Amino acid sequence: MGIWILLSAAEEDSYVVLINWFERFPIYKHRDFYIAGEGYAGHYVPQLSQIIYERNIRVKNPVLTSRDYW
Repeated sequence: MGIWILLSAAEEDSYVVLINWFERFPIYKHRDFYIAGEGYAGHYVPQLSQIIYERNIRVKNPVLTSRDYW
């Protein structure tokens, strides 16, 4: 159970960092955004993608956008 708590906290922290980064540097908001990784990122990347997707469907103009959802 402990690993899932860590992953949940990591995805939330990563999401907050991304949102703050795109708000700080708005010139990057309209560029394609990709998430990639290797090794243990196989756990982090899907969960970060999921939180981005879930938060985007709740807001009218999301900060993070993608042409395709993963």
